[in-house]
Amino acid sequence: MPVTYQQGTVIASRYEIQEILGRGGVGITYAARMFSSGEKVALKIVSLAGLEDWKSVELLEREAQVLSQLDHPGIPSYLDYFTIDRDDDYQFCIVQKLAPGKSLAQLVEEGWRTKEKEIKQIAERVLNILIYLQQRQPPVIHRDIKPENLIRSEDGEIYLVDFGAVREKYQTELT
Repeated sequence: MPVTYQQGTVIASRYEIQEILGRGGVGITYAARMFSSGEKVALKIVSLAGLEDWKSVELLEREAQVLSQLDHPGIPSYLDYFTIDRDDDYQFCIVQKLAPGKSLAQLVEEGWRTKEKEIKQIAERVLNILIYLQQRQPPVIHRDIKPENLIRSEDGEIYLVDFGAVREKYQTELT
């Protein structure tokens, strides 16, 4: 079970935890404040404690590598990747700009409803992000597109987050 950091905890002398955004089996994503700029960021921390294999670490390293090469307005920018060596744990961390807004899942849970026109706009924006990812060399496959990973800002912009299951498809690979 990963260590849960409390609000106000300082990570790597650069980030202050503000709240938990989401949890996975071996990792937690936090909203944090970057000291150097005051900017809000998403800080994903994956713990080695309790891991049965290295797959989660490999996925996080792959995620960091892929994110560092992406530049699209619908994908929060990659900022940093580092490790934390604690007495009881070793943790891998990825930092991205925080996508402003709430996930489509959260919005629906809170009673949000929209019209067909906006649904089409959301689908179009997601497709534009996917086209960008597919045009990369090698192409990038997100593999976890779901309402929890689509963030809608108050002005209707859509962001694709959580590239943990990302896979690069090499040109020589046949599927």
